[in-house]
This record gives sequence, C-alpha cells and structure tokens, in this order.
Amino acid sequence: MGLTEKIKQLEKYICEHFEELELDDPVAEGYYSEYEQLEGADEDALRSFEDKFKVVLPEDLKALYRYKNGSG
Repeated sequence: MGLTEKIKQLEKYICEHFEELELDDPVAEGYYSEYEQLEGADEDALRSFEDKFKVVLPEDLKALYRYKNGSG
C-alpha cells in the first residue's frame, strides 16, 4: 500500500474516531470540507522542487503530493 492510500485511511480514521483522539469533529466544524478542496501539486511544481533542491523525489512521495499539496 502506498503513502496516498495510507493517508486516505488516516483521513477516514480521524473522521470516525475524532472523539477518542480528543479532536473537534472535522466534518461538523468544516475542516474536512476545506481539506478536501486542497489540490495536489502538478508535474511542473514537482519538477521545479526537484530542480531547485537538486533531488529526485521517490515516486510514492510524488504520488502523495499529487494527491494533496499540504494540509492547509
């Protein structure tokens, strides 16, 4: 299972178990809908990052950033 799928599992777990984690309800508070709207990085942004820092990101990390580029 890749990083993106693991993040999706964490998102689901947090939404279902927020009380046990002593968190606000992310759906009721609107946090989750804001998070869902966050876009992923495009290929140009990933390439620019790699060029700037002279690194090659692992494919699973790139896939994660294509899914969400941060958490807001």
